[in-house]
Amino acid sequence: MEKDYSEYIRKGARITLRALVPFVNKKLEDTWGEDAVNKASYIWKNTGGSSNRKFMKTADGKIKWDLGNISEFIGRGSVQGQENQKISDTESINFKKTLFPDLREDLFNTCMSLKKIRDYFSHTSFDGYNEQGIVSWDTADAYLTYMRMLIKSVTTDKNLNIELERIIEEFDKVKITLNEFISEQAKEKIITEEKNRANYQNEQIDLSSVNILKSVERKFPVFTAKGWETYSIVLYFKDINVERQMYGFFDKDGAIEKKCRSLIGQKVITTVWNPGVYNPQNWFRNIYVAADLNNALKNTQNTKDDAPLSSYEEMYPYDDDGEEIPF
Repeated sequence: MEKDYSEYIRKGARITLRALVPFVNKKLEDTWGEDAVNKASYIWKNTGGSSNRKFMKTADGKIKWDLGNISEFIGRGSVQGQENQKISDTESINFKKTLFPDLREDLFNTCMSLKKIRDYFSHTSFDGYNEQGIVSWDTADAYLTYMRMLIKSVTTDKNLNIELERIIEEFDKVKITLNEFISEQAKEKIITEEKNRANYQNEQIDLSSVNILKSVERKFPVFTAKGWETYSIVLYFKDINVERQMYGFFDKDGAIEKKCRSLIGQKVITTVWNPGVYNPQNWFRNIYVAADLNNALKNTQNTKDDAPLSSYEEMYPYDDDGEEIPF
């Protein structure tokens, strides 16, 4: 039976919730005062596809937030129509600008991804042969990355950051042994190939796990950490519940997207640049056939995407200190 790593994301979820609840509650109270719960409840009831959807509440009327509903609530800022969000039968607001004007654009999408965590805790099932609800190490890795990004963005409580980092350090000890899917020789060949791309600028390079590519989707619009609008190429896999994406401006002629689509159904491995910032399970810059890595390397061709970017600094987001931050 596959090993279950759900305990890592359960621990992370508790910490993340302790950061998100004060953050959201303060935003609601600063905006609507004593009417905050009523306004939030109206939004929740009218955005979930069911008129019977309601928040669970405490005896004194406070919302019982869980990581699923609070991340979906924040993630509303990434949904089409949020700019005309109804808060009563006669009132509408721009959800994102009114409630979360200072939250990085990409974190709204992160929240929508994080809301799926509830499926692992509430939809566990077993038919006698197959068990659903098992958390693979790949999935745990992805969710812990989402949690880290959110906690750093919504709270100044250093203790919460420290607690989550301890869990991630504990998990990383497990991850190191699980991520050795290919030989070091094959890994070095791929890394060397990546370093030969024209727009490579001495970034560290790492590889994802080997997974079966299920489908490829182009998502638009998406926003970088700096709020720039673009599109993403998103990979989905048969054996892990993780979305792995690349911004479209890294694939100017669409050659990598085309290669991804040609590899659907095959075992693949992807590369990422700056793995300390961009988790290899969530981001990619190139893709290779894992079943025959040597042959894949021989057939790799340079494309227009390998040409130097017209302005590298314009395409790569940086924070105010010049340190690279997640897209």
